[in-house]
Amino acid sequence: MGELNTARWERGLAALTKFRAREGHCCPSRHHIEGKFRLGDWVSIQRYRKDLLPEERKRRLDAIGFVWDWRDYLWERNFAALLRFKRREGHCCVPTHYRKGDLKLGWWVATQRRNKKEMSAEHRERLNKIGFVWRMGLMGRIAYKRFIRKISARLRASSLLSSLAADRLPGSHS
Repeated sequence: MGELNTARWERGLAALTKFRAREGHCCPSRHHIEGKFRLGDWVSIQRYRKDLLPEERKRRLDAIGFVWDWRDYLWERNFAALLRFKRREGHCCVPTHYRKGDLKLGWWVATQRRNKKEMSAEHRERLNKIGFVWRMGLMGRIAYKRFIRKISARLRASSLLSSLAADRLPGSHS
């Protein structure tokens, strides 16, 4: 049974190495099949049995960038995307439905707000350091300012604003 197990493990490592070369990461979906090999299942088993794996296998997995904790990996991936968003937009108020490729950054940001009390102090502190906005209300500050700017521009463009001003001049009839 040992030789069969070794051959299967080597096949899994080869499939994961191929996946990583193509995709740039070691996090296939749970049901991913690489060739005819059930890579998603194999990766899940490696994570689950981490404490039972021989050190040599752990070392080989580490060498290709194996992700032992996919939740931490996803958090870091989204946090990096939030930093890029902030550099580009100047704020962390990501619209809920904002996505970049397969990354649903807006949903992730909304989830961080919802789970503030349950998240680690380290994650909270990292978000605070970049100016993360924890409470947006129905319309966030940024969206509100944009709304006001649009309405003001429309009013200025129309004669409505000038007629309202004329109505308020002393001696005008209200």
